Amino acid sequence: MKAVRKTVDTNGIVRQPGETWLHRKTGYFLEDPDVEITDYRYAYVLNEFTALHLKAIENFVDVYGKERKAGDEWLVDRSITDTHIIDAQEQLITEKKIIILSSN
Repeated sequence: MKAVRKTVDTNGIVRQPGETWLHRKTGYFLEDPDVEITDYRYAYVLNEFTALHLKAIENFVDVYGKERKAGDEWLVDRSITDTHIIDAQEQLITEKKIIILSSN
């Protein structure tokens, strides 16, 4: 979502013009004239062999409570969550295949 004018979103957070965010609640959503829907995002389903390589576009706190600085890169794998929706402040670099090494 993107704020067209200064507004308060459905979570009670004040949004400035041009600010983008991801609406994560399930259920109905009534479109606000001060908010533009810019994109629909679907969850990546992670298993024991996949991970997402992500990059922060700007400073923010991710959905897992970690502070991310612009330019930071990290992996999200199944040890963190089974599904991940890429946030408005995140960029997908690539979907990684996890390699399991034996003791040899």
